[in-house]
Amino acid sequence: MKISRRTGEDPAETEPESASYVDPRDLGPNSPVRDLARAYLQELRDKGRSETTLPRYERFLVEFLNFVERDGAKPRVKDIDIRILKAYGSHLTRRRLLSGPDAGKRPISAASKNLHLIALRGLLKFGVLLDLPVPAPEKVELAKAADPSPDARHLDPQKLDRLLESFDTSTDDGVRNRALLEFLAATGCRVSELVALDREKLELDPRAVNPTDGVRIADEVTVFGKGSRYRRVFLRMRSREWLERYLRTRKDT
Repeated sequence: MKISRRTGEDPAETEPESASYVDPRDLGPNSPVRDLARAYLQELRDKGRSETTLPRYERFLVEFLNFVERDGAKPRVKDIDIRILKAYGSHLTRRRLLSGPDAGKRPISAASKNLHLIALRGLLKFGVLLDLPVPAPEKVELAKAADPSPDARHLDPQKLDRLLESFDTSTDDGVRNRALLEFLAATGCRVSELVALDREKLELDPRAVNPTDGVRIADEVTVFGKGSRYRRVFLRMRSREWLERYLRTRKDT
């Protein structure tokens, strides 16, 4: 974790990583806000949050810490109040993009602002659970994000069918793309879950008696994904047929 205790006046000076553990029992009203943030990240890690979630939450909390610690301030847990929350929300509204082609030209989106504020809500919720004198998480007001396009999150059946039929399945690449998209559409899996799936978990034991439907792809599969957790997903007949057809084109074993 990059959020470490300050050892001197230089904001960049930190203690070694081995000395950065914070025992939640040591936290109190006079504890540095930075220690509360570090303890919260420890809690997320202990709960098995994914390795993509942790750096994102840390980045958002670092921005909050930089805001409350500016001009050399060393705020304590008891110093977090509604005025600070309001000021930070206003700061995010005015903050410009730091990277990309529009860096410095326009403010971050309402959705990006909310990601920062959700991390702050989590920090406050953790403080409340520890009986620390911090504002309730709901005091952090999220920005009103623009309504997403109705097509942004899903495809209706007709559009999905047109997409599936667009692949040239006379080629091995077309069969592969059709099979993978059929799998994603049937299971709702993330691409990362599909990529991590082992072939032997997908196919039935070759020594087993042929299934009655003639398809040797399992109708349920366990995938490993978000939050470093396993979950079971189910495949429709059509997706199983396309996966079997795709695997027959593979030269590996």
